[in-house]
Amino acid sequence: MAGMAYPAYKRLKRYAIIGLFISMTAFAGCAPVISQKTLDTVDRAAVFKDVQAEPARYADRPVLFGGAIIAVENLTGATYVEVMQQPLNSRLKPVDPGNTQGRFIAVFKGFKDPAIYAPGRLLTVAGKVFGSQTRPLGKMDYRYPLIEVSEDHLWPGPGESASPGVSIGLGVGVYR
Repeated sequence: MAGMAYPAYKRLKRYAIIGLFISMTAFAGCAPVISQKTLDTVDRAAVFKDVQAEPARYADRPVLFGGAIIAVENLTGATYVEVMQQPLNSRLKPVDPGNTQGRFIAVFKGFKDPAIYAPGRLLTVAGKVFGSQTRPLGKMDYRYPLIEVSEDHLWPGPGESASPGVSIGLGVGVYR
């Protein structure tokens, strides 16, 4: 009898290890792209539409925005990335380009290569509002809120992968 219980114990141990590995892999895929420490500071009441309308009112408030890169301008000591705002999904990825509420400029310290931060790439940024800048947009002047970036995530471009070629998944759903 004792000999019968031992192989069952080994099988149970093996299944427990496999289950633990699958759980860890699943939870790792759910980690936010912006650190929890930064997310905890974000003012969720500061929605883009309001910040765009009154940037001075939101000065020094931490925000979380994302969208598609339109242009990159490198200056001495800083890079200005013009972004067409888009709503963020639960993974903080910009989605639904037809639902934009305007544009903003993400201001990075130092140099960001325009070949990497290329037009069309999706970008999520966390940072503080520090004013606005009026620039020409077509034949009009447009006021861009300025966001001093403290943390960002550049999403993989077309044909790029954010993860290794192996994946494990369960369930059915729509993935954007």
